[in-house]
Amino acid sequence: MNITDLDSFKQDHGYISVDPLEGFISLPSGLDCFKQTHCRLQRVNRNDGTKVKPLVRRHDEYELYGVCTQKYEPKVCPRCGAPLHRNGSITTTLRHIPLGDSYSLVEADRPRFRCSSQGCEYSEVGSIPFKAQGHLITEPLRLYTEALLAYGMTLKEVSHITGLHKCVVKDIDKARLEGLYVTVDKDGKKTLIKPEQQARFIGIDEFKLHDGHKYATVILDMESGCILWLQTGKKKQVVYDFIEHVGLEWMSKVEAVSSDMNSDFEEAFLEKCPHMKVVYDHFHLINFRGRKLIRIPA
Repeated sequence: MNITDLDSFKQDHGYISVDPLEGFISLPSGLDCFKQTHCRLQRVNRNDGTKVKPLVRRHDEYELYGVCTQKYEPKVCPRCGAPLHRNGSITTTLRHIPLGDSYSLVEADRPRFRCSSQGCEYSEVGSIPFKAQGHLITEPLRLYTEALLAYGMTLKEVSHITGLHKCVVKDIDKARLEGLYVTVDKDGKKTLIKPEQQARFIGIDEFKLHDGHKYATVILDMESGCILWLQTGKKKQVVYDFIEHVGLEWMSKVEAVSSDMNSDFEEAFLEKCPHMKVVYDHFHLINFRGRKLIRIPA
């Protein structure tokens, strides 16, 4: 194979021609309209713990500098109709996909335009095509974060891998779950979809929120482990709302419900679905017996 045939083969099979640099591996960034100019490596401290119990670790962080090459040439001012002129540039920093155990940032310069009319202070900049909506991160990083969450990783684990704050990871996970299990009508009202599979055995239990006197109740499929319902409170209304959501036809095929000794849950299920069997789980039975034995005088 001669040189001409080799170049043609590389082009046909997606090979990318880059200038070789010692100590660098050149790969496509996945960022449309971004042209890198240089990069810098620095060491940063990151607290992977809490304020009370800090766990500070040092990480490598790559800062990738470049320009946004998207063509954006506004003609006139939308306020007064005067021409817009170039007025410097603005730099936006976005967190990008980590490189191994090193984090990365993308700093993209884009032009800024200002109204030429005296007294009009209108200015604007073009959008960044690879920026994720609602967050200062790149779209590839958002997709990577969603993939890690879909694998079943916790918010803390994904935060440590990607370098994102746990609140950002939580927002991404919430949007991901809404896309899977929530429908939106033309008025913008969100509705939770019904369970995709029929459950034969369900379980219900309450848990405490934030070490306060507030509780939430979770209902799940005992065979698959899928969460069917999650709602604040631990009264009968939680069961009523769940049954109203799934429907009596769906509940007619449920054989039994596993519960603690919360009488509200038992009464609510038997009131709406008298055919169901209420089963006390082993953990709460042992716990109940232990409390009673402690009260017996020696």
